[in-house]
Amino acid sequence: MGKCAPPAASWARQHGCRSLVRPRLNASLHGQRGNDSFRVSFVCSDELGTPDSAHGGRIKYSASVRERYRRSMNSTFVLVPRGDNRWNYRFSEAVGACAIPVVLADGLSLPLEPLVDWSGAAGGGICVAVAATADRVGALHRLATSWPGLLSVAFLSHNFTRDAALGLRALAAPGGSLPASPGRIALSLVPNRPSGARPYVRRGRGGLFGDLFPPPTCCGISGDLFPTNLLRNVALDACGAADVALVLDVDFSFCCGDVARTLDRYARAVRADTGLSYVLPAFEAAEGEVIRSKGELLDRLDRSGAGWRGATEPFASPYTYMCEPYLLVHRSVLPPYDESFVGYGKNRLSLHYELAARRVRMEVAPDAFVLHERGSHASRSKAWWAGETCWPAFRKRVWEAHGFWRSSRRQRQLDANPRALNRTCGACVARSARLCVGSCRPELARWLPGSRKPTLLPPSGAPFEAPECPGGTAIASSSEPARLRKES
Repeated sequence: MGKCAPPAASWARQHGCRSLVRPRLNASLHGQRGNDSFRVSFVCSDELGTPDSAHGGRIKYSASVRERYRRSMNSTFVLVPRGDNRWNYRFSEAVGACAIPVVLADGLSLPLEPLVDWSGAAGGGICVAVAATADRVGALHRLATSWPGLLSVAFLSHNFTRDAALGLRALAAPGGSLPASPGRIALSLVPNRPSGARPYVRRGRGGLFGDLFPPPTCCGISGDLFPTNLLRNVALDACGAADVALVLDVDFSFCCGDVARTLDRYARAVRADTGLSYVLPAFEAAEGEVIRSKGELLDRLDRSGAGWRGATEPFASPYTYMCEPYLLVHRSVLPPYDESFVGYGKNRLSLHYELAARRVRMEVAPDAFVLHERGSHASRSKAWWAGETCWPAFRKRVWEAHGFWRSSRRQRQLDANPRALNRTCGACVARSARLCVGSCRPELARWLPGSRKPTLLPPSGAPFEAPECPGGTAIASSSEPARLRKES
């Protein structure tokens, strides 16, 4: 969508009306129709109204109507009650005055409904939330190009002061270009070293120089304790009024066609049934490979995914342990990501486990999918087993809250022999490493779409107080509940 354009100041002064308040609809409307744009203008003079032969055939407004127009132009919100029919000209008047229409009606037919997603403009849009770092800026640009809607980015900054001064320019590519349509991006900067806490990642900015800063070794776990779930929660917090969310890894992008229109169709179903979510299948493409349709993708695949190959309608996908698909889900049923999962291992899986515990159903979208470009990100030392140190406490919490327990043969083997994974911490590694996650919040600098200055959010809470990297004590493994053992 384009900018809300009130009448020119010179014209307004000439005709005796002036807009003192010009709230922009850009943040909510931007990107709903890709690069399409329109401009709305508002005329407040005696040139509109009822034709009057006494004034040479000119259309004339009464003084009371002109006063109502002036008030609309000087208002941030304008009430739009329903009239005798399914449409109401007051809605167009409010938008033309660059005011925000507040619709007080059910079943109202809005103007240009085939072209304008008014539900998205009303805060019912879709928010794609991602976590990013400097070494993933290129991947972020690809994602921004493939998705025209609201994009919320939580960026882990190694130089918070500098990046806070740069703002959205912190997301610039090496050549200086910003991601596509930066006006619809919500950016949240998270410092790598929060006040009073150890850094999340003890490395450089990735790439060649990252090798000069070896990753930490903690409790037998070597690798970056990357705060993935904290960043995901921060990104979701900045989604604003969008009621449907898709949390995606930054090195994935959408394919193909009119993605916004396709996902909007599923978002409408999710709004009608908040206990429903949609799976977007994920595939890997070779670096530089261009895939333009589902047909082109299927030509490159083996015979896997037979059910999705011929599907033309969504189909049910029962929860499977260790499955962690990308979900389009209503935010009212979306619990916060458990931030104790740092590094790699079970960080995304934990959310889907909890969604299954809350009886959120999954259906697979047959005409929407995401692609990961092989080799699209720098290598990073991965603490693959860090998640296992936090899984017992998480699984126990979900069981106590929802009576839900799922496992697998491999998981039971891990539970029976925690030392096989070097789980020698006295607690979850996020606690042992004294990271600022969970009830601890680092300071943030946040730019919402269309804002020029950041909102600075102070830190809150305190890092875990457990001793750093205690050794020698195996973590307590939560065994399967007795009732389930009897049933099995």
